[in-house]
Amino acid sequence: MPARKIGNPLWQFFTDAGAVLASGTINFYSPGTTTAKAIYKNAAKSVEHSNPVTLDSAGRPPTNEIYTEGFYDVLVKNSAGTTIRSISDFGDSWSAVGTDLSQNLLSNHSFETAGSGSEPFSNWTETDSGTVVARDTSGHQHGAASCKFTSSNNSSDSLLSDAFPLDPLKELILEFDILADNAGAQPKIEVNWLNNSQGAISSTTLYSSTEGITPTAWTRLYGFNSTPPSTTRYGKIKITGNAHSTTRTVNFDNIEVYQTNPYPKEAPFIPYGLKLSRDSGDTSNDINITAGAVKDATLVEDMVLRSEITKRIDASWAVGNDAGGLASGESLANNIVLYVWLIKNTGTGNVDAVISTSATSPTMPSGYDVKRYIGTWKLNASNALVNGRWEGNRFTILDAPVEDFSDSSLTSATAETQAIKAPPSSVVNYAALFTDASGTNFTNVEIAILPGDASWTHHVGGARFDGGDVTQINHSGWVSLDSSNQIKYFLTYSGPSPDISFKIMGWIDTKRDHP
Repeated sequence: MPARKIGNPLWQFFTDAGAVLASGTINFYSPGTTTAKAIYKNAAKSVEHSNPVTLDSAGRPPTNEIYTEGFYDVLVKNSAGTTIRSISDFGDSWSAVGTDLSQNLLSNHSFETAGSGSEPFSNWTETDSGTVVARDTSGHQHGAASCKFTSSNNSSDSLLSDAFPLDPLKELILEFDILADNAGAQPKIEVNWLNNSQGAISSTTLYSSTEGITPTAWTRLYGFNSTPPSTTRYGKIKITGNAHSTTRTVNFDNIEVYQTNPYPKEAPFIPYGLKLSRDSGDTSNDINITAGAVKDATLVEDMVLRSEITKRIDASWAVGNDAGGLASGESLANNIVLYVWLIKNTGTGNVDAVISTSATSPTMPSGYDVKRYIGTWKLNASNALVNGRWEGNRFTILDAPVEDFSDSSLTSATAETQAIKAPPSSVVNYAALFTDASGTNFTNVEIAILPGDASWTHHVGGARFDGGDVTQINHSGWVSLDSSNQIKYFLTYSGPSPDISFKIMGWIDTKRDHP
């Protein structure tokens, strides 16, 4: 593959004080190391350039143009060898086929360039139990060659790519062409996640064929993806030819690995994703939040949660997945509502979540300076998460309705105000039971459940019984809360004073979509 030219004849370097960087140097290293990496004087890479590049008295590189291949760590130093500038992962990746200028992260992805010594390909390292892996120029789908695993029946027969740089905030995508001599072949492709020094973090299987479905004609397979661990800076692709006990032959070609941002470049005003659910591992205490994106409450800062996160209500907040979620200094109580906030540390860029008893002002962890409310969850009488589900902006309690309050001292024809345990300004689905505790009938009943603001004083509706004896009335419906979580209830009746038991079945959360 050709090298790529960098810079231009007008390059000139200066110190932080603005003085010309006379006799300074530009040093090119393999990423994450202090090992010099080759640079060149031409695209064909036939002539290497001196490394480091020494600047002249005017702080300019020599007239020879500088060509690079792949990625480098670059340090600019003064004449005394003191570093005054540094950049990591400088450069870009070229495809092995000159006409293919895609954003493929793999070098020699089409196996066009033969290797040297015992290696069949450049930019790949084989590990096999014999002469299993070979460059196939007679059977190929892209370019003039493919990678062929011949008569492999050993899961240790594999091919490992050179390391390529990765952005941990972007999803990794895999596509490739494959051909097997028998559908029973069991090939596999994995990605090894590496840190900034290219040390191993973990691996993820992107593709693994089960017996009987491996293509026996050239087929393009795609749609394989994975999100890198947060500490990932590099990756390697590992190909296993056939893990089946019977010998098979498998060809791979045109392997494309690239990254993409699954979210808009700018986070939306209305939450995208960020759905809440109880975690199956601990349905009483753990809340899952799916990946998603949204603007912060000021509609300025982009907040993107790249992968699902689980936070615990039975432990104080700690950073990361499967960690404590309850805001510092806060405690749980029976039947209350918990408010889930997406939070961001703008200094580090880290996005997490905190769970609070406050609908407006959660206690923020140190360093986290912006937030956005994304939903709620109800607790039962045992301080555990109720069995519920979110659908859009609607929360439904799937178990028996939770009693919010009762009142045995009603006054006929008087609107009474009550704060209930549901999100402010939400629309609540309720069930109300009116009965006489003494067993005496009450008559001529009118019932209304009203919004809590002061403008509502009386509204005939809900239920009305003119004449006759009534021992119990069940009434359900929807009611809007005010900003203080309040409702009103209004009754007129004859006879003894009835009791009211008010239960919540769920709500429509208007605040989630409107910061």
